[in-house]
Amino acid sequence: MTNQPKMSSTELGSLWLTYNKKTLILRMVEYFIEKADDKEAKNLMSGLWEQLHPKVIEMKSMFENEGAACPEGFTKEDVNLEAPKLWGNGFDIMFSRVLKEISTGLYALHLTISYREDIVNFYKQLTEITETYYNLFTQYLLKKSLLPRPNYVNISQLVS
Repeated sequence: MTNQPKMSSTELGSLWLTYNKKTLILRMVEYFIEKADDKEAKNLMSGLWEQLHPKVIEMKSMFENEGAACPEGFTKEDVNLEAPKLWGNGFDIMFSRVLKEISTGLYALHLTISYREDIVNFYKQLTEITETYYNLFTQYLLKKSLLPRPNYVNISQLVS
């Protein structure tokens, strides 16, 4: 037995939310992988899945070690991988990029309400994965001309 303090209500709640969110994302990514026409997009999604799946297992272990019930989350039974593809090329990466934007904000919040070192480190690791894939998705979309760059402005050389 360790001398680690019990999880606080905010830590338990943030992990509960994160577990449900990550299991949903894994199911969506599995579907995106199954339906991918573009090899590079498929590789990006596969890499993301490989990074996130161990984190779900880690969270499950955290709940068990705490003596807390683990949420059911989203399972393979919740997705029909045989369902037809309903989007054009690039949607999977664009949608996943938006999810990474949302995750960036949530992890910042979860870090501010977590105090146990293992939980803080867990969210730091998720933040690193999120930042990496946000950039990979952005660069993919720019390369495929699926993401417009913001407008440029003329920069004044004079202070007014």
